[in-house]
Amino acid sequence: MNALPASHLSGLPIGRLLVGFASESGNARALAQRLGADPDLQPHSPQVLAFDQIDVASLGHGDVLLAIS
Repeated sequence: MNALPASHLSGLPIGRLLVGFASESGNARALAQRLGADPDLQPHSPQVLAFDQIDVASLGHGDVLLAIS
């Protein structure tokens, strides 16, 4: 499931961790929710949001957006 193991994120200066998804069948949403609940990502307080809920202009230096579609 992981292209980049969550352990690679530890120690990185992450401002916000957003897990964005776009889903017709629900598969991307389910995966985004699984990632948002992943214990390895909890130190970064991931937020799971649909793409239309994300203001890309508000992303700053250090913010990470994982895109699932």
